Amino acid sequence: MQDERFVGQSLPCYYYSPNLFDNKTLNSRHMNNSENVNDKTPLLSISKRDGQRRYCHICECFKPDRSHHCRECNKCILKMDHHCPWVSGCVGFGNYKFFFLFTSYTGIYGLWVFVTTLPLVVKGIQDMNADLDPQWIVLIILAFVFGFTVLGFTGVHLTYILRNETTIEHLADRPYDIRVDFDTSGDNFEVITVEPEHYLWERSRKENWKSVMGNSIVGWFLPFKRGLGNGLVFPYSDRMYHEIVQRAQRQRNSMNLSHYERVSSSLESTAPITS
Repeated sequence: MQDERFVGQSLPCYYYSPNLFDNKTLNSRHMNNSENVNDKTPLLSISKRDGQRRYCHICECFKPDRSHHCRECNKCILKMDHHCPWVSGCVGFGNYKFFFLFTSYTGIYGLWVFVTTLPLVVKGIQDMNADLDPQWIVLIILAFVFGFTVLGFTGVHLTYILRNETTIEHLADRPYDIRVDFDTSGDNFEVITVEPEHYLWERSRKENWKSVMGNSIVGWFLPFKRGLGNGLVFPYSDRMYHEIVQRAQRQRNSMNLSHYERVSSSLESTAPITS
């Protein structure tokens, strides 16, 4: 029977905490109203129902699309996915890639320990080996449970990556209020309500994958460099972008027509009657 130290000595060098990587806390000192604004018009952004920008009064900063305030961390997180007690912090834009690699390699390692240790334990039981340490049986059980559980969790997040959504967005049950700015004046806009089941930022699977894992194929497997972008602006799905813009234009045209009809009706009612 191999010594227990075999397992400890064979640990791959991937163990790190995703919490060590910057998850881009927002605050008023490094974010203002004008920087990192998408110059594509019409411009889409998540807003309040009245069209005002989302603002966090605790962090005293405007909240870009996909950012949320974490009560546990007491700060706003860019593209927040969830708060994870296992890494003692939030998983978001700055460390999502590292979290995904962490769960992937942990699950794979758990199954590797299970597969490589099981034959030794089975042989020890068949040979009625009195020296068989019960800790090996405990190790097999834990490796099996954690291996499959964490790999299942990794599979869920792989689905999120390929859809370009987060855990928060997947579980959302409230409609999005999307502000559509027709120009950069800040006054010419409409607000459109979109149901949460729509994937607002879903693009091709390749683009979705690279947005989290980066362009380098080698870098996909290494916990060094995060994905693409700055965490403040995210390209919308082409389909959803055109659909929302068209709805905003129809809403604008409908409001203009209603206003014209009201004005015409008012003018007719006040016009002098001539005999």
